[in-house]
Amino acid sequence: MRTTQRGWWLKAQVAVLAAAVSGCQADISPQPEPPVRQDIFEVDFGQVEAKVDSYSNGVAGLQGAPGSAKPAGATLRALNLDNVEDPVDTTIQPDGSFAVEFSVAIGDEVRLQIFSGDLRSDPFDVAVEADEAPPTPVTRALADCLKLTPPLELVLASGAGEVRVDNECPEPVLLAPPYLRRPVSGLSIGAGQTWPTNLPAGATISVAIAIDGSTPLPLSEVVFIEAISPQNDRRPITVRTND
Repeated sequence: MRTTQRGWWLKAQVAVLAAAVSGCQADISPQPEPPVRQDIFEVDFGQVEAKVDSYSNGVAGLQGAPGSAKPAGATLRALNLDNVEDPVDTTIQPDGSFAVEFSVAIGDEVRLQIFSGDLRSDPFDVAVEADEAPPTPVTRALADCLKLTPPLELVLASGAGEVRVDNECPEPVLLAPPYLRRPVSGLSIGAGQTWPTNLPAGATISVAIAIDGSTPLPLSEVVFIEAISPQNDRRPITVRTND
């Protein structure tokens, strides 16, 4: 009888252990990853031509040759970072071409972003350096050591957020007062800080961005965080609310 009881006890323990392991495996099973935004979006700026105000005979803006953008059917949005006009949307054609008309001058920076369903690309920033020539992807003077988090776009999930600025440069960085591309009711940036501010090497600062009840929703606008020493380095951040 003792042997029988021991055998029953061992079987019971094995069953309990198997159930526990099964439960743990259910708990730690991999969860679906959120969709990757950037890999389906592309703009080949070598196949894009800028048409500049007062230079070209045609309408100002950007024109992409066949194969210059993807995915076909997606919405491409262009925003001139150096004026206060509204962004302009166009559709990427089945052959990958596009044309978007907006006011632009030599020296302006333009931010492009692609939207497809619930997905969107990271912003693409280009500089218009000549008429009837490809715009050039923008490089930031302190890109290697002045780090912004997030670097390009901030979603205000509950009406407020912040951009963290880390100075990994070997010398102090002087930050100008952050500012809006154009006035937006209730949108503020940099509150609670003294500006301009000196950010020593190795230091970090958080730049607050917030909206209030007077802000038109949904919001999609650009703010700037700018270094003025040791080099000028302007960083545009698209601020948006959840649609």
